[in-house]
Amino acid sequence: MPLPSNTKIQPLIEDLGRIVPGEFLTTTEFKRWLVEHNLDEAWSLCLKRVKENRRYVVLGFNHDVDDARDTLSLLVTFIFEKQKETLIFFLFQLLSFYAKENTIFVDTLNIKKDLLAAGFTNEDVSVLDKISIPDPIKERIEDVQTQEQMIRSMEDDYLAIPDENSSASINAYLK
Repeated sequence: MPLPSNTKIQPLIEDLGRIVPGEFLTTTEFKRWLVEHNLDEAWSLCLKRVKENRRYVVLGFNHDVDDARDTLSLLVTFIFEKQKETLIFFLFQLLSFYAKENTIFVDTLNIKKDLLAAGFTNEDVSVLDKISIPDPIKERIEDVQTQEQMIRSMEDDYLAIPDENSSASINAYLK
């Protein structure tokens, strides 16, 4: 029996797969996250179903990554069909965790478009805007802004000197 799929959320599953790679879904950190969010049993049941429905076996090939991707797809499909009201919360938690673990910014624009197409409201999907930028990225952004501000300040100091041929003007320019 093939795994269930729902055409309404197929774009969501594809975009989610582009953001969260299968390799991440096999990490100990992700498995710990599943336990912390009481999703380990649901994940295990979905994984079991994926493995039972695998249509190919390639000797020497590690199926774990493909199985993990398919398991996430099955879990998202199940949540959409059985507990639709919790799907956005699940996605928020998953994407927040992924961003934090990998210290990256997660662009949710396409995920929001997919959810809107699947029947969610703008108010529902706006929750995804609250995924925070991890602190190390904030620090890099602040550092770049600070450097830019420092350069602007030096430029202002240089431009404020009336005599452009004076030693003060030359020193400000070199600085």
